[in-house]
Amino acid sequence: MKSYKRVLTIAGSDSGGGAGIQADIKAISACGCFATSAITAITAQNTLGVTDIHPVPVSTLKAQIKAVLEDIGTDAVKIGMLHNSETIQAVHDCLTEFKIRNIVLDPVMVATSGNKLLQDEAIESLKKILIPMARVITPNIPEAEILLGKKIEEQDKLPEYAKELSDLYGNISVLLKAGHLKDDQLTDIFYNAESGEYKELKSKRLYSRNTHGTGCTLSSALASYLAHGFSADEAASMAKLYIHEAISQGAQYKTGEGHGPVKHFHAFWTDLTDDLISTKPAVKPLGMFSEKLWESIRPVYHILIRHPFIKGLANGNLPGSCFEHYLAQDILYIQDDSKALEILADKAPNELEKSFLIKLANDGYDIERALHRDYLTHFNVQETNQKSIAIATYTSFLLKVVKQASYPLGAAALLPCFWVYHSVGKHIVKTAVEDNPYKKWIETYEGNEYEGYVARFVEIVEELGSTAPEAVQDLMIQSFERATNFELQFFEEAWQMQ
Repeated sequence: MKSYKRVLTIAGSDSGGGAGIQADIKAISACGCFATSAITAITAQNTLGVTDIHPVPVSTLKAQIKAVLEDIGTDAVKIGMLHNSETIQAVHDCLTEFKIRNIVLDPVMVATSGNKLLQDEAIESLKKILIPMARVITPNIPEAEILLGKKIEEQDKLPEYAKELSDLYGNISVLLKAGHLKDDQLTDIFYNAESGEYKELKSKRLYSRNTHGTGCTLSSALASYLAHGFSADEAASMAKLYIHEAISQGAQYKTGEGHGPVKHFHAFWTDLTDDLISTKPAVKPLGMFSEKLWESIRPVYHILIRHPFIKGLANGNLPGSCFEHYLAQDILYIQDDSKALEILADKAPNELEKSFLIKLANDGYDIERALHRDYLTHFNVQETNQKSIAIATYTSFLLKVVKQASYPLGAAALLPCFWVYHSVGKHIVKTAVEDNPYKKWIETYEGNEYEGYVARFVEIVEELGSTAPEAVQDLMIQSFERATNFELQFFEEAWQMQ
């Protein structure tokens, strides 16, 4: 039997639906997980503010948590509004009993409207007993100031403050959100205590009234991606992309008279009057299994196709530094991708598939290599042998799968770099202007020759998946999803080079 990735949210209820448990369940669902919940407090609130708070009895809160964990279990826990010390102690005791590792704590203290959500005496309890058991905390600037006991006013000191928070509360990872600062470029800092490294999560600042529940939504997305098995760095990056798009897509709506919600289901909801980007692949699925494959990545593909790197390719405004990094690293990628295809070819069940994979490894490599070399010359960029983090992680995954796993899993893992790239190229070629410096790149990946390779590869994977046992199908889908997420991580890494 299949099983869902599960996330338990422990938080307050928001009658307005924009934050709290309601926002958590929407975000967790949108990120592909099954949401369970334990309500800590019932609030009467809307977009204008909180008018009443009724804490749930501690015994009832404990009963909710235990009912979920004893039967359904969970792969991650997101903790939000806790309100008082008794609630904090109850959550600590329950999670200690069940030995949960993936705990994401959003240290909710004040609502977007300015209403206080955590009693003063409870702050010390939060600091002493709950924050140290989290894997990741996600404070905004005001919350970080309370936790550190100092003012935070300078963007360039955020890495220092994130590390200080980690050290102060037991070597935990910290996603320090910069939204309360005033820079046009919004740069959150993720300090990964597991590796000791920092990651800048950059985005253009969005000016929207609809920011109610952004903290709840971000932390729920982060917990969801951890539940899927992504590393802390990957989960933080993907959660950042998800909330950015949710805010961006939600900005055009009016809900209430105050701070409205973000658009949690931006990857799924479309309006007939909207000119929204299609999440359909350029090469259509050839059966039920390939339909499942594409459906499994649709939320991530929606984020990818709207990523500023891709938008920059489409309109020709992508900073040269971003494309230069992409070029130098993608050459290293296609070298290993070609090796992986050759290894996979040796496992092929027949000569037709073997010859196709070898041809794809050789011809595909030659086509892309020539394209990249032309651009390297144009941009006067030197080739490198040093792989970036994104490419080293991605190619290591691919080579490990094709060497150690079965033929169907290897094929599923290699498919996204062809199917996704072709779909991206097909979409953005429609808007690429004649003087777009990246038009040759776009035309290569959307072209008929490339499409022929993609269609045949989709056909092979469809045949493999449709005849495979259910357990193998599930593993193929996981490989396909993971490789697609690596594609997104690579575009994000290149975008950070601006």
